[in-house]
Amino acid sequence: FLAGKSVAVSNTSTTEKEVATYQQIAEEHGAEFISLVVESRHDGKNQHGVSEEKLEQMRNRFSVKL
Repeated sequence: FLAGKSVAVSNTSTTEKEVATYQQIAEEHGAEFISLVVESRHDGKNQHGVSEEKLEQMRNRFSVKL
């Protein structure tokens, strides 16, 4: 019943383990999995009120393998 449907997830996944959850769900349902890394600097301004400490933790965990 899901044929022809699409699902988009917006999340701040910063590790492969976090992304793997979504990849596994896609595989279980026979769906194509695409992961996008989107970067926007917003002129250096935090748009969501996230603390600088938390942002630094996220930067330190972030990894990208091409």
